[in-house]
Amino acid sequence: MYKKVYYQHAYECPSCKRDGEDVIKKAPVPKQPITHSLASPSVLAQLLHQKIEMSLPFYRQEKEWLTYGLKVPRRTLANWFITGTKKWLMPIWQQLREHLLKEKLLHADETYYRLLSSDKQKNYYWLFRTIQQTKQPIVLFQHNLTSSSTVPETFLGDYEGFLHCDAYSAYETLEKITLVNCWAHLRRKFIEAKGTLSKSAKAE
Repeated sequence: MYKKVYYQHAYECPSCKRDGEDVIKKAPVPKQPITHSLASPSVLAQLLHQKIEMSLPFYRQEKEWLTYGLKVPRRTLANWFITGTKKWLMPIWQQLREHLLKEKLLHADETYYRLLSSDKQKNYYWLFRTIQQTKQPIVLFQHNLTSSSTVPETFLGDYEGFLHCDAYSAYETLEKITLVNCWAHLRRKFIEAKGTLSKSAKAE
C-alpha cells in the first residue's frame, strides 16, 4: 500500500483585489470517492471485495490494516462501506432493477433472519430475479423490516408481467401482475398431508 499526497496551490489576483473583486484560482485535484477520507477508489474496492465477496468482517480487516502499520478503526471501515455502497453501488442496483422490470417473467421470494442491531425478532430479505434462460440474468436482493405487501408493490411498481412465487398472500395485492404459483410448494402440502388423507397420497 502507498499513500498519495496532493498539494493544491491557490493563487490570488492582486490587481483584481485592488478593484474590489476577489479572484482566486485553484489547481485541480483528483476527486475522492468519499470527501475528507483516506479511502481511495482502490482501497474502497478492496474493502467491498473483502466484505461482500470474501465475507471478511470488519474486525478482521481492522487487524489486517494494523499489519500495514495503519490504525483504522472498524467503525471507520463500516462508514466507508455504508457510504461507498450507497453512493457508488446503489445507482448500479437501480439500473439493474430497471432492466429486470423489462422482463416478461420474474421470480420472487422472501426469507426471514435475525438482525443484531434490530429489536424485532424477524427481518426479511426479499429476492427478485429474472428467469435462468434470459440473455442477461439479474438477481436483486432487498432488505426490509417487514414482510407486508408494500415491499413487492414498491419494488415492482407498474410491472405487468408474470411473477413466479410461492402463493404468499403479500403478492395477491399486485393487481397488474399475473401470479404463477410454484408447483414445488403445492406438492409439499400433499407430502405434509400424506398419511392422514388417502387422497393426498394419490395426488402425490
